[in-house]
Amino acid sequence: MRRRPKAPSTLVLALLATLHVPSSADAASVAQQRRKPLGPAPARADAPPAARQEILAVLERYRRATEARELPALAAVYVDFPPERQAAQRRYFENVRDLKVAIENVDIAVVGEEAVVSYTRTDDFADVRTGRPMHVSVRFTKVLRRQDGSWKITGGNERHAALRHGDQLCSET
Repeated sequence: MRRRPKAPSTLVLALLATLHVPSSADAASVAQQRRKPLGPAPARADAPPAARQEILAVLERYRRATEARELPALAAVYVDFPPERQAAQRRYFENVRDLKVAIENVDIAVVGEEAVVSYTRTDDFADVRTGRPMHVSVRFTKVLRRQDGSWKITGGNERHAALRHGDQLCSET
């Protein structure tokens, strides 16, 4: 008989709370885009090599800041880092020990001064409360904007999160 995986821990919920929640302005923008008539779309919006390298450097600063638990460095990669996001990030940091962050499978599309970046972020850590080793993998899609000559994260959301407790896998979408 197969055991059903346990529900996600409060730690996973804390991680998910650090994710961007679209604002009403984001929703209005999407709704406005949906009302536009369909026309020819570019087949691809590949990132020019220089922009790709700059965006990868932003993701590396984001990864290092998260792994080091440095909120000021993390805030520096965002256009806006509101108190709610800071508080959610602080709660996550309080619940993890020995945090290691990896970013893989990066897809980048650049159009003008904006970019859409999708990547898989994997966090390996020990849960502070239980001491158990944890493995969380989340697929993110973020929007970046070139601001004052450098790329910054403006927002985004998660697509799929998977949590591994030892040999059990729990997933959320």
